[in-house]
Amino acid sequence: MMQQEEYQFILDRLNSLKDLEDLHKRAGYRKDMLYNILGRKQVKLVLKNFHRLKKKSEYFYKEWKRGMTIKKIAEKEKFSPVLMAGFILLHEGFTKTEVRGLLLNPDSIKDSSLKKEIKEVVDTDFVYAPWAADIQTKNGENAEHRLEQWLTRRGYRFLTQAQIIERGLHEKTPDFLFQKPERINGITANWIESKASFGDRDELRKHYKKQLQPYVNLFGRGIVVYWYDYLEGIEVDPNVTVVNEEFFS
Repeated sequence: MMQQEEYQFILDRLNSLKDLEDLHKRAGYRKDMLYNILGRKQVKLVLKNFHRLKKKSEYFYKEWKRGMTIKKIAEKEKFSPVLMAGFILLHEGFTKTEVRGLLLNPDSIKDSSLKKEIKEVVDTDFVYAPWAADIQTKNGENAEHRLEQWLTRRGYRFLTQAQIIERGLHEKTPDFLFQKPERINGITANWIESKASFGDRDELRKHYKKQLQPYVNLFGRGIVVYWYDYLEGIEVDPNVTVVNEEFFS
């Protein structure tokens, strides 16, 4: 569990991958946690500035035609390189479907200069590039697998999310639903939800509204685990216990 002061210390200093490396080396913070916090910080900036910058997309296109790279334009605006590429390529005459295809497979681009730029954009955008989404999905799957092994070794009887869906039991499906209320490290729980992320207030409120509150209504008390730690005092419901990786060590 992280104190608010420490979290603010990280937020104030974490604005780039260079900052991430510095915080990892000098303060010993784990990289996966820092990536997650930085990624969400970048998403908030993008959401805040997206429509304003989209209105300027023709200007960015002209800057690009004058020789400035997409990456440089994105850096200047503190914006996603991949999304900036989308703005510019649409003005170049590509359709949205074609833009998605180019970002997924830059090697398919015949123009060598454009190919180099798009590869650079995709390689540097750790939030909106296709590979970034793949890593996030993989991290989530790995965390769930780790938790499933932990529960299995200790003899807990449960259904996985896939099994719940396969049997058509419920519309709302936690990652693990126990067949009876279980006592886990002193906590009574009917279900567990696994999150490969850092749990701050915004993250928990989002998860509570979309997932955790319906689970409580359907199944009763449960646990949500934030594998990259969580912020002290973020609990929103006495029926939802927030834990981190140490709970399952």
